[in-house]
Amino acid sequence: MNTDARPLHYATFGIGVVLGSALGLVLGLVLMLWLGTDTMRAMQRRVHRWLYHNERPNLKLFMQ
Repeated sequence: MNTDARPLHYATFGIGVVLGSALGLVLGLVLMLWLGTDTMRAMQRRVHRWLYHNERPNLKLFMQ
């Protein structure tokens, strides 16, 4: 097994992580500036309701 290639793999992975994070931050910033703060907050609320739709108890089940 060639152990000389391992540092290159780790460096490549690290560079990919850094570049992916930077690109995500830049894209998020551009999206935020393009859509506006109010639109982003409305989207956040909608996604939050979609993901956690069981926040409110179902009163019909309590009445049984």
